[in-house]
Amino acid sequence: MTRKQATIAVRSGLNDDEQYGCVVPPIHLSSTYNFTGFNEPRAHDYSRRGNPTRDVVQRALAELEGGAGAVMTNTGMSAIHLVTTVFLKPGDLLVAPHDCYGGSYRLFDSLAKRGAYRVLFVDQNDEEALNSALAEKPKLVLVESPSNPLLRVVDIAKICAAAREAGAISVVDNTFLSPALQNPLALGADLVLHSCTKYLNGHSDVVAGVVIAKDPATVTELAWWANNIGVTGSAFDSYLLLRGLRTLSPRMEVAQRNALAIVEFLKQQPLVKKLYHPSLPENQGHEIAARQQKGFGAMLSFELDGDEQTLRRFLGALSLFTLAESLGGVESLISHAATMTHAGMAPEARAAAGISETLLRVSTGIEDSEDLIADLENAFRVAAEGPGDMMVVSAAGSTTNQLINWLKLSQSDRLSAHQVQQTLRRYQSDLISGLLPPEVADGLIAGFIHDLERLAVLLDGKMTDAVYAEVVGHGEVWSARLMAAVLNQQGVEAAWLDARDFMRAERAAQPQVDEGRSWPLLQNLLAQHPNKRLVVTGFICSNEAGETVLLGRNGSDYSATQIGALAGVSRVTIWSDVAGVYSADPRKVKDACLLPLLRLDEASELARLAAPVLHARTLQPVSGSDIDLQLRCSYSPEQGSTRIERVLASGTGARIVTSHDDVCLIEYQVPSHQDFKLAQKELDLILKRGQVRPLSIGVHPDRSLLQLCYTSEVANSVLQLLQDASLQGELRLREGLALVAMVGAGVCRNPLHSHRFWQQLKDHPVEFIWQSEDGISLVAVLRVGPTESLIQGLHKSLFRAEKRIGLMLFGKGNIGSRWLELFAREQEILSARTGFEFVLAGVVDSSRSLLNYEGLDASRALAFFNDEAVQQDEESLFLWMRAHPYDDLVVLDVTASEQLADQYLDFASHGFHVISANKLAGAGNGQKYRQIRDAFEKTGRHWLYNATVGAGLPVNHTVRDLRDSGDAILAISGIFSGTLSWLFLQFDGTVPFTELVDQAWQQGLTEPDPRVDLSGKDVMRKLVILAREAGYDIEPDQVRVESLVPAGCEGGSIDHFFENGDELNEQMLQRLEAAQEMGLVLRYVARFDANGKARVGVEAVRAEHPLAALLPCDNVFAIESRWYRDNPLVIRGPGAGRDVTAGAIQSDLNRLAQLL
Repeated sequence: MTRKQATIAVRSGLNDDEQYGCVVPPIHLSSTYNFTGFNEPRAHDYSRRGNPTRDVVQRALAELEGGAGAVMTNTGMSAIHLVTTVFLKPGDLLVAPHDCYGGSYRLFDSLAKRGAYRVLFVDQNDEEALNSALAEKPKLVLVESPSNPLLRVVDIAKICAAAREAGAISVVDNTFLSPALQNPLALGADLVLHSCTKYLNGHSDVVAGVVIAKDPATVTELAWWANNIGVTGSAFDSYLLLRGLRTLSPRMEVAQRNALAIVEFLKQQPLVKKLYHPSLPENQGHEIAARQQKGFGAMLSFELDGDEQTLRRFLGALSLFTLAESLGGVESLISHAATMTHAGMAPEARAAAGISETLLRVSTGIEDSEDLIADLENAFRVAAEGPGDMMVVSAAGSTTNQLINWLKLSQSDRLSAHQVQQTLRRYQSDLISGLLPPEVADGLIAGFIHDLERLAVLLDGKMTDAVYAEVVGHGEVWSARLMAAVLNQQGVEAAWLDARDFMRAERAAQPQVDEGRSWPLLQNLLAQHPNKRLVVTGFICSNEAGETVLLGRNGSDYSATQIGALAGVSRVTIWSDVAGVYSADPRKVKDACLLPLLRLDEASELARLAAPVLHARTLQPVSGSDIDLQLRCSYSPEQGSTRIERVLASGTGARIVTSHDDVCLIEYQVPSHQDFKLAQKELDLILKRGQVRPLSIGVHPDRSLLQLCYTSEVANSVLQLLQDASLQGELRLREGLALVAMVGAGVCRNPLHSHRFWQQLKDHPVEFIWQSEDGISLVAVLRVGPTESLIQGLHKSLFRAEKRIGLMLFGKGNIGSRWLELFAREQEILSARTGFEFVLAGVVDSSRSLLNYEGLDASRALAFFNDEAVQQDEESLFLWMRAHPYDDLVVLDVTASEQLADQYLDFASHGFHVISANKLAGAGNGQKYRQIRDAFEKTGRHWLYNATVGAGLPVNHTVRDLRDSGDAILAISGIFSGTLSWLFLQFDGTVPFTELVDQAWQQGLTEPDPRVDLSGKDVMRKLVILAREAGYDIEPDQVRVESLVPAGCEGGSIDHFFENGDELNEQMLQRLEAAQEMGLVLRYVARFDANGKARVGVEAVRAEHPLAALLPCDNVFAIESRWYRDNPLVIRGPGAGRDVTAGAIQSDLNRLAQLL
């Protein structure tokens, strides 16, 4: 039985322990072994020459690479040195890549200078330079593909063939891909080597290497020399290497998937000057990689656009990418080529190889890709910040609350006040000690304790507003000092500024910063600290008397925008515990959504209404400047952000629902003899002078009553202001009320939103409802709170999706699992784009199901399925689906089940939509096919099946669109099988056809039974589907199908097929030679024309024909119609694979949403 890669990696050595039957092969740590008698040695005599544990891993490595044997060495470099030692002598020439691994370059260059051999470093993608080097008759040609660190890909088969013709031995360093993604021996190499330290072990706890040879005699020679020069691997390293090898395939799959996600992210980053990864079309050798590799790999490199300081800031800000050499471990690593991996190359050699001074190489691990991208995003943000950037900080944790508590207790309970003081002292001291080394922390702690003692002295005296502000505002001072010290410790030059030294405001209920006095003071301080990161205290400023003035609770946000306006900055980012502004408080409303853009006037109104996400006056400085304001989450920066948009786009209604559970009403009873409107104007004037605009106003002329709504924080100050104004009427303060509001430009002009607002309030004790002067908010004041349930109901009624679409996924294999990953990423985007709510209602396989009307988390559905899925018969499942609560139910069929295809009629009759990758319904009996189509048409349901032909290629869509536009399809031809495409592109007569089939099977390019592909039935089904889409009635039995499965091999085991492949090999070789004599190539082609002729089978076509010139695994569809008669419409691209097929399913779901 021929085993595939994952099976080899897992099963090697599992049944080797005959003595005890250990599942895990034991470690044989003995250095020597006894003889059974005189001159009767055992299989091993000394561990340098041979060791049972090393034997197991060598057999596994040889089988993985398809070699005759392997020799494990104690390092990767010793593997390289072993090869050059065995095959090169003084005067012999080694040809190596000009951009090879830095350690290899250093070894070759050093030994060549000592006369051990000669070396030529050649750009192996430069055909002329390579041919020139080969003309010198080298003894050894080393290939690295992809190269380190620029990920250049060379044609291994072509270079190895040229080396063989020149009389040279070819050796390929396959470290960057591992045998999971590339097999150089199958491409013609004589030797393949690895640093086993990297992907093969995968855990960064082994240093080892291996050389694998195609020829048994070469293996014997390598083993002899490895023993003689003492470079064989240890038993313990062999054991660890075998353990790591078990998970090679899944590790490579996850790491590669992460790399592709990171590449997509890096493509959007302005600080990335150049990006290197074989998946990129512009990457050198991209098309070769697509042909000779089984994946593009998990290594990538990029050049940072900046100087050394930019580089230092970027690397210093990373927390999940470890700055270290090596690669291929489960953890993500990053290295600077010029000072680390390639420091051994002279600067001019690095420059010649294209290795710039800001090149960074990334080895992507198996962490969550979202976390990795968030880490990179943060590092790019830090790197982009210049030395002149400023930080405004607030007090750490609950420091402000502790200071207030200390202050209050100091007037009534000195013992409790002392306890709070000690708690505060421990908290701040621990914070400093945890972030800084002792030699720096000690001085900072001493300064903090001095502050604390000084504040204690103040609290012993008379309590005044100045003393209160001095004590409560000190948390920001401590934070600024600490942050500046931490930045300096990390190599970022920083200084802290006390905002009281430049920002001036007089004490008031809501202090207003005097920009005229503050600006010159700030400019003077900025001039004193050039090229430094400035950390400024928020929340505090000072008055003309030099006393501390507080800007209000949460006033650091206001400080940030005010300081930004004074400094003339272009952007202010406010970092808090939420990602920005949501449609409601996400702590109260679980389906609240983040608003990426918010109008400035909407944000200002939200801030005025005391929403916790925005300080009441944060936006005042923004409106009068050119500052770009963003709100982001410091804990999860990847969650997104809200940008405050200054351009006032037209508004159509509510965008945000907000509430406050602790507001007060100041009621002013106007005397009966006083004119009510004049009294109202007088009151407005007093409030404007005091800069204390109310949240909402209740105006009741019939009762001669004015009601002013304020937060409890400022209500008493406003009441005192009004009492000092000597108003004639009575003033009362009512506490314990609540507020609910809708905010959005145009909200008061939206009758539907206003109606829903009133409907939600009808059962609540409403004091009054008020709309803002500019019509941007509608506010209700309630006599009692809390408001959480009211807010939830209001949010649901305002922002509910127009439709709820339930999704039932049948099939959780390769395509199903990929679609779940894709849907998890796209679900919110799809809902936002369409206005529909998409709910994953169920996942079903052949015998079990996981169902939930409330919806499954697509990102974790498979894990839950394995633990929670239950056995379910077809009838009960169908009853559950019929009882669904959604506006529409969609069946996603990614199976090959005939039984499920037979249920399409029932699905249509019960009003379900179907999206299918299953070909059996579309290519089955014609009468049944027409019944299914008619049933969907009659019920107004949709059956979409673009994934059945060409995976993600728009073949069905194009044929249908041509017909709907008035064109007529005359013929369709092409290569419809990715598997057969690969086979016939590889088949050149040098390797028997069935061996190529075996390679494709092992690489996962075929169905689990490759005879399914070779039979041509799958291609026939695709042809039938396309012909029917083109408007022709055709039955499957009308298609002439040429099967490549020899007679007598249709049944039985797969091994039986391979063992009896000589007949097929001989037939295919004869057909190939006949075609080559006529200058043609063989392809497996499907054809249909308007006369009803349909055939799938092997054809000989011209090399320049569209069906011949394609990449392995590509599909080609040539469509001839009345409009495209002379020059057929050709659609070409990957027509198979899990990702593209899952993408086709998602594409059909997008199309269905448009149809609905």
